[in-house]
Amino acid sequence: HGTLHYGLPLYFIAAAAQIALVMLPSFFLQERRITSNTRTRMTPAQYIRDFVQQPMLLRLASAYSIRSFTRTAVVGFVALYAVKTLGFTEDQIGTSWGLMPFVALVLGIPLGLAVEPFAKHRALQVGFLIIIGTCFVGYYTNSILALAGVALLFGCGDMILEVTHKAFMSDRYPADKIGQLTGAVNIFYALGRTAALVFVGALVKWLNPEVDWSSVETVAKVDYSAIWIVAGVAALAGILLLNTVRDFRHEARGTDM
Repeated sequence: HGTLHYGLPLYFIAAAAQIALVMLPSFFLQERRITSNTRTRMTPAQYIRDFVQQPMLLRLASAYSIRSFTRTAVVGFVALYAVKTLGFTEDQIGTSWGLMPFVALVLGIPLGLAVEPFAKHRALQVGFLIIIGTCFVGYYTNSILALAGVALLFGCGDMILEVTHKAFMSDRYPADKIGQLTGAVNIFYALGRTAALVFVGALVKWLNPEVDWSSVETVAKVDYSAIWIVAGVAALAGILLLNTVRDFRHEARGTDM
């Protein structure tokens, strides 16, 4: 019933528009092809060594993993939270949390431009701070309109993290290792996402001992509100971790913010 309840054609339009907006700048950047250098055969040890040798990249990738964990803790379970905890119907989910993907479409570029003048680790901390505030509000949400507001705020915080993290990490990619290091960073993202799904799922099960999980589809009420607490705590960990990194490019401009 995706077409009926979630406005599926709109999602296809949004996805196509986002792809177009990402591709369009590449036609105007006039980048030159990177000259390939002959390199020795890659080994697992060399793969790890190349990654950890880049200044602060390991800590940035760890923060990226936390961002993935934070996002998945909410996005991976919010539909269940809406249905099993708040008692929403599928169409009510579509008109509330279904608004979040459009933040990327509408505000991706404006948010990227807005945070550009600031040190990237501070911008990331602001993104995590917005997530924390949103999780606090989300925990007490009980209406469609409130969940829609939470979706928009969460989307803004998450989009700040997305556009800033990618740019910040790319500053540490040598031109001849971009693909290699990007792949390593994506492993961190996947680890965070997997950890969130496993941890939050186990936590919800532990917090609802009375639920027969073999027939959970027939259970009317399950408390999924822990997703907001888990995401908020993870976002706080991200803020603390980012205190250990620096934006050298921003410091070279002679500003502190």
